[in-house]
Amino acid sequence: MSCGGETAACGTDGANEDEIATLQAALFLGAIVGAARAGWGCDRFGRRRTVVAATIPAILGWALAACAPAFSTTAMVGRVLAGISVGIVTTAAPLLLIEASSKSMRGAHAILPNLAIVKGVLFMYLSPLSPVTMHWRHLAGVCAMFNVIALIIAIICVVESPRWLLAREMRIEAVEAFTTLRGAYKEREAMEDVANIVARENAKTSPPGAFAAFRWYDLLLDSHLSRSMMIACALVGIQQLGGLSLAVHDDGEIPSNGAVPSSTETRIAYVVTLLFGIMVCSRMVDYMGRKPCMLASLAGMCLCNLAMASAAAGYALGSARDALDVAIISFAFFYGLGMAAIPMLIAAELFPQHARGTAISLTLTLYWSYVFVETFAYELALDAFGASAIHVFFAVVCVVGAIYVKYAVLETANRALEDTVALVIPHNDVRVATAPSRPSRRKEAKRVVIL
Repeated sequence: MSCGGETAACGTDGANEDEIATLQAALFLGAIVGAARAGWGCDRFGRRRTVVAATIPAILGWALAACAPAFSTTAMVGRVLAGISVGIVTTAAPLLLIEASSKSMRGAHAILPNLAIVKGVLFMYLSPLSPVTMHWRHLAGVCAMFNVIALIIAIICVVESPRWLLAREMRIEAVEAFTTLRGAYKEREAMEDVANIVARENAKTSPPGAFAAFRWYDLLLDSHLSRSMMIACALVGIQQLGGLSLAVHDDGEIPSNGAVPSSTETRIAYVVTLLFGIMVCSRMVDYMGRKPCMLASLAGMCLCNLAMASAAAGYALGSARDALDVAIISFAFFYGLGMAAIPMLIAAELFPQHARGTAISLTLTLYWSYVFVETFAYELALDAFGASAIHVFFAVVCVVGAIYVKYAVLETANRALEDTVALVIPHNDVRVATAPSRPSRRKEAKRVVIL
């Protein structure tokens, strides 16, 4: 839609930079709403159905955008719907991948959605450079069709989480899911043994009745769950306050004295480098562990933030603008090396089955809230403090974050999900293992009154 002013492809039918910033904020607002409700959908209807349902608001949103003026109420509604889809899929897809993967590949699989997001952003930057011109309305229609294809593929190919099925006592469906995920050549009896093992392990932290007894505020009131929630929220805060997010780098309203890419070519280099960093992370996260990847990521982010602060203050060899661009591109690699994806992975690994969907939903809601606020806050902070002070603050956050990761975050690599939960919630915790469902308590109270 960014066609403010007359161009060959758009004519005068487009949005200017101020309108694009508002439309982008509408997307993030929708993502907050989608992430907030995704946990309920994942627990109530299953991970698979939630992933499938996530494509529907995206289809409607892009269809509305294709039919409406570039900046209008209809276009805003379309962007909010697209954002709801983003919020749902960024919650449900990693959750499904984490629960369906083996312990040796869980980290690599959980990072796949981040790779998909960054590749989509790269396509956004490369599409204007194509020799084939296309009106943005036609491109919006293409995006709607992509989501229709995604809906069909999701319905046909996506398999439900075996752990969710076992928690709902759907053993036959769970064995079928295991058989599909591990390969049809596997013996069904072997898959039944796997299902029994997972069911027994899962029951140690999510016994029968745990789903019915659980409420979202238990994440704050239960001492074990609140510890996991504190780790998840702290990692998201370090992630977002340790440097500028991709959304801010894409904001055309940021003045030239800000530490953002100076040109479209620099933005493309930034995204390609970020993509490469995430790919390296996907190869190392299960081999080296979560904590070493995050520590290396934070160390590099700190150095790059200091380089950006120095270049913004005019202390650079050669051109300050060139030094700033090099520091920004280097930051992208180190950010992708760990902090771009691992915080959400750990957030899902530290919660038991009955609380995992709600916990990751609240964590992603916090994440998208940070992104939404940063799109406005950076420009205000830039006017008040200047780019150097802001990036010195980011560097300090990286140092504090590295200390927190070193001493407070638990290593979860190469452990079964139930074993990672046991790091925070002991298997012999009577309060968790024997928690009756709240409905049964109400029934017992009624019987007492009748007697």
